[in-house]
Amino acid sequence: LMFEGELTVPEKSADIKRIVSQNAECYIAGCAIDGDRLTLGGNIDISVLCLDKNDNAVGVSGSRNINDSIVINGLSTNSAPQIDCTVSSIECTLADERKITYKLLTEISCLVFDTYTVQAVTDIGGADRDNLLIKEEEYTNLVTKTPVTFKIQDSIRIGRDRPNIDSVAQIDVQPVNISSECIRDNVNIKGDLRVTLLYNGEEGDNPLETYTDEIEINGSVAADGADEGMICCPDISVKDLYYNVLEDEDGESRILEIECELCVYPNVFENVHTKLLNDAYCRDKLFDITNECITGFKTVCCNKSQCPIKQPIETDGADMLQVYSAKSRVAIDNVAVGEDKTTVEGVTEVDVLYVTGNDEQPICSFTGSIPFEYTLETRGSREGMTAVVFAAPQHIGFNMLSQREIEIRGMTAVNCIVFENANIELITDIKEKELPEGYLEKIPSITVYIVKSGDTLWKLAKKFNTTVADIVRVNGIEDPDLIYPGEKIIILKGI
Repeated sequence: LMFEGELTVPEKSADIKRIVSQNAECYIAGCAIDGDRLTLGGNIDISVLCLDKNDNAVGVSGSRNINDSIVINGLSTNSAPQIDCTVSSIECTLADERKITYKLLTEISCLVFDTYTVQAVTDIGGADRDNLLIKEEEYTNLVTKTPVTFKIQDSIRIGRDRPNIDSVAQIDVQPVNISSECIRDNVNIKGDLRVTLLYNGEEGDNPLETYTDEIEINGSVAADGADEGMICCPDISVKDLYYNVLEDEDGESRILEIECELCVYPNVFENVHTKLLNDAYCRDKLFDITNECITGFKTVCCNKSQCPIKQPIETDGADMLQVYSAKSRVAIDNVAVGEDKTTVEGVTEVDVLYVTGNDEQPICSFTGSIPFEYTLETRGSREGMTAVVFAAPQHIGFNMLSQREIEIRGMTAVNCIVFENANIELITDIKEKELPEGYLEKIPSITVYIVKSGDTLWKLAKKFNTTVADIVRVNGIEDPDLIYPGEKIIILKGI
């Protein structure tokens, strides 16, 4: 989706002379389905760091609503879309001293789970239990289908070794070190909210100050149907952020009060083990059985790992004297499932903000792309299976190699769930019919049967109007599930 618009410089700020850096983050908070059309609702938060005519850093920000539709063939009102939205490119231009125009491109990826209800026959009242074939089935159910919000209110305090806060130029928050656990109708989430603050100090030689701290995340979000032991792999993005600079006990502007609202897709999956009626017969009646095969999915493996990132990148602008900060975001390009492994390919985009020796451009930024390929162990996976991958930066560090080059190193959290199709045969209806005249008389009283490929004792018992227990008893079979082609079996017709 392409978006265009403009941002207005805050009234209290001086006129802008140059754009230093630009960034945008987006989230999807909900969707609506109408036929094959999926309407998305959410926000894009745009943040631009500028220099005014006095060489002070100024933050210009704005928000753009997402209310657009995409077409996905096969959607229904029972579909449960899991949506990921990333900003792939942003271009900001200084229209005049008080306005900034922007163009940005977002990429939407969507995995759709279909939910439906099928009425199935699970038992036949009064039937002989030996004449019912019960089969164990295993499948995975998507428990949570909608995103929820999670609020964090806390503050960080600037150390005495740094200047007081005169004005905030830019603030960035990012959930890191996230762990989760399912409990009854909730998902517990623990981790940290990493806060990176860029501000103009009340004193000091640097034109801009940077400070990073972490706020604890420890709480629960509602996830109806969730329970202990279920698989949970939440996808978390920042929905809203509010902050306020406060004075400490000495009257100095060193406290940053933060209120952050996160948008959480809980992504809770339940592995279901159930017993279903797979076939049935009666010795004195015929059953007309209606079957339906439904396609679901089954969880094969869930793995959480971390991918190391390490690579030098080079500035395309002025020489670096000091690096303020490096921020990263991750985009997944390709996921390939193989034998007991899943390979993830993507790009880590890094934004570097630094001080120069140029008085005309005291602060500069540049962006570098670091491609990565990471292979996770996913036991039981095979080609053709589906993998859902959530990736987010966990740590980013840097080391200046020269005035033109910086080494980026960090970690990216990679959470992966592998699914396979599960085809389940259900009996949806059984109608009784009277046996045709002479039907039982045509079945031999005693038969020596040579086992063919595909035969089971159940099929033979149904064919010759007897029971599996009787065949096992007459032939002294130790394991009813093990018969082989060419083997001779004596079958006595049941009464």
